[in-house]
Order: sequence, then C-alpha cells, then structure tokens
Amino acid sequence: MSRVQDGLLPPRKTELETVVHWPTVAVGGGLALLFLGGPFVFFLFSPHSQTAAPAKTEQMATAPPVSPIHHAYPETREVVFQRLKGPETVALSAPGTFSKQATTVAPAAPSSLVKQPALPTPKAPAVAAAAAVQLPSPPAAPITEANAPFPHRPQWLEPSNEYVLLSLLSQAHEVDLDAVEGSSTKLLARAQEGERSGGQERRRPDPASSPLRDLVRQRPDLIGLPLQLEADCRMPPKAAENAKEVSFLLRRALRLARLTASHFSEPSYSEALAVQKQFRKALQDEKAKFQPEDVSLLVQMLQAEDSPVRLELVKVLTAIKGPEATRALAQRALFDLGEEVRQAALQALRERPAGEYRSVFLEGLRFPWVPVAARAAEALVALEDQAAVFDLVDLLDLPDPNGPVWDGEKHWVMPELVRVNHFRNCFLCHAPSLSRTDPLRGLVPELGKPIREEYYASNQGTFVRADVAYLRQDFSVLLPVAKSEPWPQEQRFDFLIRKRPLTSQELAARRLPAEGPSLDRETLLNYPQREVVLFAL
Repeated sequence: MSRVQDGLLPPRKTELETVVHWPTVAVGGGLALLFLGGPFVFFLFSPHSQTAAPAKTEQMATAPPVSPIHHAYPETREVVFQRLKGPETVALSAPGTFSKQATTVAPAAPSSLVKQPALPTPKAPAVAAAAAVQLPSPPAAPITEANAPFPHRPQWLEPSNEYVLLSLLSQAHEVDLDAVEGSSTKLLARAQEGERSGGQERRRPDPASSPLRDLVRQRPDLIGLPLQLEADCRMPPKAAENAKEVSFLLRRALRLARLTASHFSEPSYSEALAVQKQFRKALQDEKAKFQPEDVSLLVQMLQAEDSPVRLELVKVLTAIKGPEATRALAQRALFDLGEEVRQAALQALRERPAGEYRSVFLEGLRFPWVPVAARAAEALVALEDQAAVFDLVDLLDLPDPNGPVWDGEKHWVMPELVRVNHFRNCFLCHAPSLSRTDPLRGLVPELGKPIREEYYASNQGTFVRADVAYLRQDFSVLLPVAKSEPWPQEQRFDFLIRKRPLTSQELAARRLPAEGPSLDRETLLNYPQREVVLFAL
C-alpha cells in the first residue's frame, strides 16, 4: 500500500488542477462583471436620479392642501351638541317627520355671514428639503358628509328654495270669513244698524266692540284666532294720520315703478328688478325719510311684494335707527322666503345691539312651522350671539310647540299655522268704515269685479278702517289661486297661528285626559324645534 492510500501524503494534483490558476480566473470574472454592469450602476446612482425624488417631494410639499368642507357653523359647536345630546346622537329628520333614523343630507354652501376657519398654510420651500427625506403621507381621504365637521346637519337648515316653501305654505289650512255665506254682509249690517240706533245723538259704535267677537264664538272654524279687541286693536289718531301719508307715498312709488317697468311683456325676475330700481328712485324723488313709527306700515305693505322689492324693504329698514327697525329686520330674517333677503337682513343686524333682536329669534325657535324655527337657529349662530346660550338651554325643557296645549280656559288646543286670503277677509281683520272722515280707509274688493287701484282715494264702495286691526299676521306671501278671474292669479295670504280646540275624538285618539295636562317625557324631548335649539347650542 502506498503512502497516498495510507493518508500520509496529500493526493497528487490532476493535470487540469496543475494548468488552471483559479484565483486568477476569479479576479478576471469580477472585472468582466464590473465592466458590463458599470453603466447600469452609474445610471442608478447618477446625480439625475438623486434630484428627481426631492423635486417630486418638494412639489408635494408646496402644493396647497385639500380644502375641507366649511359649514356655516363652527366645528367647536359640535362639542356642545354632543354634550347636550349624550353619547348617542340622534340624527335629524325633515320637518314634520321626526324620526330616529339617520337622514342623508347634502353638504351646505358656506354662509357669507359666518367667519370661516382659516385654511392651513403650505410649507415653505426651504423646509421642503428637510421633509423630503421622510416618507410621504398617504393621500387625504375625500371629505364626505360622514366625516364632515358637522355630519348630522338638519335637513331643514339647508338653504330652501323659495318655491318649495311656497308649496308648503299652500297646504296650510285656509280660514275664510265667508265660508258661512253672508258673514261679511252681516257684520257690515250690524255696524250700520248700531250707528242708526244712536238716534238724534248719532252716537257711532265703538269699533273696538265689534260684533266680530260674537260671530267668532258661533263659528268653530274661527275659534282660536289671535283676535285683538278693545284698546289693543286701535291705532292712536296721530299715528293713523301719519300712516295715511306714508301709505299714500308708498302706493304712489309702487304704482309709478310698475308703470315704468311695464314695457316687459311677461312677468319675470327682470321686471321685478326694474320695479325695485324704479321704486328706489321714486322714494328718492319723494325725499322720503322714514321714521321708527313707520316701520310696521312699511313691513305691512311691502312684505308680500316680489323679492327685489322686499330686498329694498330691508335697505329701507337698515337706514332707520332704533329697536323697532331692529325687530323688523329680525322678522325679515325669520319669515322672508328668499335666501337673499334673509341674508341681507342678517347682515344689517350685525351692526345692531343683540339685545334688540335676541327675543325675536328666541320666540322664533318656538314657532310651530319648523322652517321658521330653523331660520331662528341659523340667525343666532350666524350672528354669534353667545349671550343667548342660557335662554336656549331653558327652551330645552319646554313641550312641543306643535303639540296640544292646556290653555287658560282649561281646554286642550292645538297650535297650527293657517292662512287668510287678504282680499276676501277684510271684515275679519278690520272694522267697517262708516264715515269718509275716518283717518285710514281701505276699499273692500267686490267679488266678480276687478280690484281698483284707488285703494284709499275712492268715495264709492265699501270700506274698512285700517287703523282698527283685529288680527295681525306673522307674515304674508303671494300664492296662486285657481279660478281667480277677474282678480289677480296670485293673491296675498296672511299667515298666523290659530289655537284650535281639540274635539273629543282627537282627545281620545291622543289619549289626553279631559281634566288636565299630563306631560310625557318621551314626547317632551322628541320634536324638531328642540333639535333646532340643540343645533344652535
């Protein structure tokens, strides 16, 4: 056995192992790989590739951020809302259909009257280089109603179309004096008979003791109207004379404005704008300077005109100083159906003391028609009236303004919004005029005959006394009337709250005790006006 086989000597190298020097081959292969892959490595680590990423990052850093959806209500108010509502927030429903199911609401446009939160400031380019070394943030999720600052905004707080509101108002119950035929004629005859009964003294009956009171007691459909009798229905003589002059001025200005704009063949918004312009010019030509005592008449005569004229009314009220004009502006912000008119009224209120208009909006939050309560909440938030918070909290414990009420005469009554045709119910609102010397006379339109323009100046026809008003409406609008000829197709309707007594059948259906009130805690805390108050808080 040889020494190799015994493991005493290393094995003898083969011929291939003797000829090839493997370390040299390894070095050569490495150089070849370096030669072939060098350009690719150079491209990866070249200066061009080093600056591309920072440039892209710098562009991302300097681009403006995604603008959030701004609501007309500060985000911090949601904290108050959650604290008052509790951990489980009940979504808000549409007016009149309150439920605990969520309501999908479209985002609202930002209000021009509310201070919007400032947008985030983009990073300066100098900081972009330092930020480039960090990983880019994930793209911002699109802002939807679910993650908006106030996701459960009530649907009735959205800007409502004027025609939608008009459609809702046209469904209100209509109260008509002559629903019982001949009622107006009987009231006029009673007044004339009372004058003749004075004998030689010619003692005229007191219009404040109108036979209307007796008629209302006999008419279930008229019971519950907010009648004002005795001294409350009278206008002082000096105020009546002043109102007569102002009414003449306004009617002349309106008539002249309409005649000037009459070259428009069809009624349109352009014609309404022309009427507004000419009405403003007519007032300037008259050198009209309205005083606080003119406020109620201005509103009474102009609130049912087209929206451009109503906007002019807001401008006229803005020029009048004092609490009377302030309250009238607040009422325009509540009751006017036009968004532009309401915004103009709110803008004017920014220059007024909050103490002069706060009570108007607090009362509006209790109005039975929910859109009015919604406007009251919008106004308090837009005007940032922080001092109203304590009054708002007190409203949370009040019952539903649309629910049954136990009145002072120990009856269950139901508040409801009703409408009264202004042309057809003169004797429901005013006392008959029996003398040409009455200070403020209004012509009563005749059925089947066109309405005459000479409202006060005529000496023929039947008249009422506008200085004696038994009813004062909350607001007035024009509504279309079927088969209106020869009267206008759109006629004025006055809206007010009637407290209608409930029938025995309604009491049984609502399970109301006949002997007195019984408040249900669940009913007390679940009604739209309360949700509107919470939203304002």
